[in-house]
Amino acid sequence: ITYTYLVTNNGNVDLTNVFVSDVHNGTGTLSSITPASVSTLAVGQIVNFSATYVVTPQDFNNQVAITNLATATGTTPQNATVTDTDDASVTPMVSSPSISIEKTANVTSGVVAGQTITYTYLVTNNGNVDLTNVSVSDVHNGTGTLSSITPASVATLAVGQSVNFSATYVVTQQDVNNQVAITNLATATGTPSQGGTVTDTDDESVMPIQATSTIAVIKTADPTTYSAAGQVITYTISVENTGNTTIADVVVTDELATTGPVYISGDLNNNNVLDPDETWIYSATYTITANDIVVGSFTNIAQATGTDPSGGIVVDEDEATVLSTVVASDCVDIEVWVYLEGAVIDPEGTATYSLPMRTDLNDLKVLPGQTFEDVFTGINYSAPGQPYSQAPWFYDGDEGSGLDSEGNPSEGDAGYHPDVVDWVLVSLRETPEGTGGPMCKAAALLYKDGSVKFTDGGLINCCDIDITKSYYLVIEHRNHLIVMSHEPIPVVNGTITYDFRYTQSYVNNPFGFGDIVGQKEILDGVFVMFGGNGDQTTSSQSDTDINFDDRSKWESENTDFGKYRIGDYNMNGDTNFNDRSLWEINNGKFTSVPRN
Repeated sequence: ITYTYLVTNNGNVDLTNVFVSDVHNGTGTLSSITPASVSTLAVGQIVNFSATYVVTPQDFNNQVAITNLATATGTTPQNATVTDTDDASVTPMVSSPSISIEKTANVTSGVVAGQTITYTYLVTNNGNVDLTNVSVSDVHNGTGTLSSITPASVATLAVGQSVNFSATYVVTQQDVNNQVAITNLATATGTPSQGGTVTDTDDESVMPIQATSTIAVIKTADPTTYSAAGQVITYTISVENTGNTTIADVVVTDELATTGPVYISGDLNNNNVLDPDETWIYSATYTITANDIVVGSFTNIAQATGTDPSGGIVVDEDEATVLSTVVASDCVDIEVWVYLEGAVIDPEGTATYSLPMRTDLNDLKVLPGQTFEDVFTGINYSAPGQPYSQAPWFYDGDEGSGLDSEGNPSEGDAGYHPDVVDWVLVSLRETPEGTGGPMCKAAALLYKDGSVKFTDGGLINCCDIDITKSYYLVIEHRNHLIVMSHEPIPVVNGTITYDFRYTQSYVNNPFGFGDIVGQKEILDGVFVMFGGNGDQTTSSQSDTDINFDDRSKWESENTDFGKYRIGDYNMNGDTNFNDRSLWEINNGKFTSVPRN
C-alpha cells in the first residue's frame, strides 16, 4: 500500500522543519516516510510525503481494516509548533481459506498379491489465509489395511504452500480374487485463523492384475518299468496353482489307481486352499497285472479339479506310462471253461447227468503224482507230471512235476486242490485244420466248475504269436473227443477267453451227417465233451472218433481199481462195465476237429 501525505502551509507565516509521522496498526512495518522533513514550507506552499506498507498474511487472517493516523508538524517563526492529523483505512480483501489435495499412486493397474502400492497426497493452501493443523485421512476399500499416513499433521500451512503426505498398502490375495478396483477417497483438512475447517477430497483407483485361474498336474512313476505281475508302481502327482487366484475344493482322481490318490503335503498356509505358486503333492499306487505284462505298458491319467473365486471349474490332467521289461507280445493269458462227460455222468452206468463235475480221481488219490492206499491192493503210486507226454500227443511240458507225493500215503493228495477233476491239454491254432501245427500248447488242471487253470499261474506260454490276430482254442482230454472253439477268438487285453460249457464246439458238417458232433448237450444250453474215446492211436481216425478200438482199450483195463486209467471213461477210479456203457452211448460219434 502506498500512502501519500499532502501537507499544505495554509497559514500566513512560513514554517520550518516540516515532517510527517504515522501511527499504523498493520501487523507489518510501515516504511520510512520520505522525505524525512522539509526545512521550509512557505505560506501557501504544498509538499508531498509518502510511505509504503506490505500487507502481511496476518492482516488477512485478522480481517481488520489496516488504519493509520498521520500527523503533519511544522515550526513557526516564533518557534511555536503547529500540527494537523488525518487518518486512512484500508480494508483487507475478504478471507477466503481454501485447501486442495491431489492423490497419486505409484502404480495404477496390474498389481499382484503382495505388491506394495505407495500413495502420495499433495496438499496445497490455495486460499488467502494460513491454515493450521493440516491433516489427511483416507477411506480405503482394500481387503487389507492401509498404513498410517505420514506426517500425521502439519502445524501451519502458509498461503500458497504445499506439503506431501504419503501412505502404503500391500495388495492381498483376496483383492486379486475379488477383481474389483482398489479405490480410496482421501480428504485434506485444515483450520483457518478465523476458525472452522476447510477440506478437499480426491480419489484413486488401482486395478489388480486380470484374474487367471489355472492349475498344472505333473505325474511321475517309480519305478518306470516293471517285470512281473504283482509289482507295485508308486505315482507322485503334483498339482500346482499356475494362476493368480486361489483354487478351492481341489480333488485329484486316478480311476485306474489301485490305491489313492491321497494328499501328502503342500498346504503351506493350512487353509485348505491352493494358493498361487503353491504345489500340493499326492500319492497313488498301481499293482501290475498279468495283462499288463502281455500288453507291454501301463498308462493311467491323473486329473485335478478345483473351483476359482468366481465359481468356475479349473481342471488339468497328466498321464504316466510304465513299460514292461518282459517281451509281452509273446505271452497270452487263457481263460477257458469246459465240462467232461465222464465226470458228470452217473458212474453207475445210467445216462443221467449232474453238475458240478465229480472229483473221484482226486478223492481216491489216483491222479499223477498221488498215492492211493487200499487194504486189499496195497499202495498204488502214480508217476507225477501231466499225462500227455505219450502218444498221440507227445507233449513234453513239465507241468505237474511239483505235484508229487513220492509214494507216501500220508502225502497222498500230492498238493492237488480238492476241486481238481483231471488234466487237459490246451492249445491254439490259426486255422480250423491246424495248418502249421499247434501254438501255445500247455497242460492244465480242470476244476469241477469247468475252469481250466495253468500251473504257472495263468500264462499258458510265452510263445511267438501275433496278439493282433485271432486264434482257435483247442481242448484235448485223454479219453474224450477233442473240441475247438466254433470261431477264432481275438486277444483282448492280452487274454483269450472262451466258455465251452455254454457254447457248442466247432462243427464242420456241410452234408449233414448225423454222427459228426461237437459236444453233447446234457441240459438246455449246457454242453460237455463226448466221453469214451480211450484209444487215440490205433488208426488215423482214432483220435477223432469213438469206435470199437475204444471198447478194446476199455477191455484191456477192465477190472482195474484205484488206478489212473484211460479206459476209466466215467472217471471214478474203477474200470468196469459202467465205463463200457458210456462208450456204447457214444459209439460211432466222430468230430470234424482234427488233431494237428
